[in-house]
Amino acid sequence: MRRYSENEICETVFHLARYAECLEIDKTITVPDERELFWMILEWAREFTRAFDPCGVKDYMIELENQGTKWLISAFPYMPEPDERRE
Repeated sequence: MRRYSENEICETVFHLARYAECLEIDKTITVPDERELFWMILEWAREFTRAFDPCGVKDYMIELENQGTKWLISAFPYMPEPDERRE
């Protein structure tokens, strides 16, 4: 595991939050509690940044998008809102 800077964490949190927003807009995930989402994103950002090798052959953005999407879909599966008109 490598050491990372505060800037690296902030950048990773930003991108994960954007992925979460896009997935929620596309109705791929449901986020019932934004505070829980934030703390999970922060932990994922730390985990990803510790494990990612910036000198390696893998692309940071591609790897983050792939891993981030998996984390988000796993943690926040889509739950459609009940249709009140039907009830």
